[in-house]
Amino acid sequence: MTIDGRSDTHKIIETIPWGKDILEKKGWRGTVQKARTSEGIVCIKSPRGKIKDAGLLNEWDALRKANKKGVGPKAIEFLEGKLMMGFAEGKEFKEWIETAGAEDIRKAVPEILRQGRELDKIGLDHGQLSWAPKHIIIGKKITLIDFDRASDKRQANNLTSLIGFLMLNPKGEWAGKIRAALGIEEGKIGEIKEILKEYRKKKAEKEYKRIMEFVA
Repeated sequence: MTIDGRSDTHKIIETIPWGKDILEKKGWRGTVQKARTSEGIVCIKSPRGKIKDAGLLNEWDALRKANKKGVGPKAIEFLEGKLMMGFAEGKEFKEWIETAGAEDIRKAVPEILRQGRELDKIGLDHGQLSWAPKHIIIGKKITLIDFDRASDKRQANNLTSLIGFLMLNPKGEWAGKIRAALGIEEGKIGEIKEILKEYRKKKAEKEYKRIMEFVA
């Protein structure tokens, strides 16, 4: 890279606005820039303001673990307090679901849950999937993002969190739409919850397969 005295490993050619007059996205703990490098489009997360540790080192470590299971944006580089990762192209879930058809939902949901299962298998809890309208990007690929609160020090509940978010949350604007697309009748919700109780105990493959039968 060529900014902030970094190496030329991933040379930045230009920064790319997120939209009209939006050069960077600002969160509570950091900012995100989009840039073009010699190897493609990337995101660069930086600490914001007086916050020195924006969870970026933690996110770097978590992403490297998740990447081994094919989950999350590619962890490219962590240098001088900034995290460079692959750009997840697509729409945020909350935007995608507004126009998604039944077939789109039937294709996306199993893949979202599969990624949650992969994180469970390595004991890495994402930490923000129980309400994830901005943490799931859907395009040609489906990508779980924002691993700054991820941890392998607490129980991993990614699959159960995702199922709750997508299908069981009574306040979720899209839960009914998703259940309808998957053909899950109201009477099946109790059965799904019982299977999830068993899954939470041991994260067993048996219960995972039973859950996936509802979305296949």
